[in-house]
Amino acid sequence: MNTPPPVNHVFVDFENVHEIDPAVIGTKSTTFTFLIGPEKKKLDLDVVDKLLAHASAVHLIRLATKGKNAVDFALAYYLGQAAHADPVGIFHIISKDCGFDPLVRHLEGKLVRVHRHASFAALADRLQPKPATPPPPPAAKPVLARPPAPSAPSAVAGQLLEILTGSVSRPRTRKTLTRHAITVLGNKLSEEQAGRLINELCASGKIAINAQDKVEYRFPAAPATKSSA
Repeated sequence: MNTPPPVNHVFVDFENVHEIDPAVIGTKSTTFTFLIGPEKKKLDLDVVDKLLAHASAVHLIRLATKGKNAVDFALAYYLGQAAHADPVGIFHIISKDCGFDPLVRHLEGKLVRVHRHASFAALADRLQPKPATPPPPPAAKPVLARPPAPSAPSAVAGQLLEILTGSVSRPRTRKTLTRHAITVLGNKLSEEQAGRLINELCASGKIAINAQDKVEYRFPAAPATKSSA
């Protein structure tokens, strides 16, 4: 079973706030009580028409006797009666008079939900809040491209790899590896050609060369043989 929404009870200090927003009158689950002092003699016809259109939700309380803060005291009285009759309701005071604020704090201490608004526009924002802007959709996770598979070395680079694999000691820098490649391959290569072979071995993942030109071999070296006694 759905629980009905709480009723908003609005009390208007019509001696302090004279501008009424007719669009707010008739808001669903809302009642309006207008406290009018004895000096107020006329109401705008458009406002009257709106009030009459929602007569069941509107109460006009006109004070017969003038006095200092008379409307304020009367408003506090009727608000207290309503809070006692509807403990789950929400209560609103429309007044620019901040003298109501101690009353608001006192009632909040009694767990009464009550607010003061300086105008009908502020009340409208409370009764008809703007729909929340939906959060942006989550950003799609980037699809990480797979790293390219290591390319196989050429026949000559494979020959150099085979020689290095069978070696017990191997060059530690790019420069010495370049010279070593030229030598072990019969002194038939230029330094540029030997450099391309070394780049092939790097591309195939067999070796790696860091920023200091140090060579890391990613395959085991031939085991050292023990000399016979």
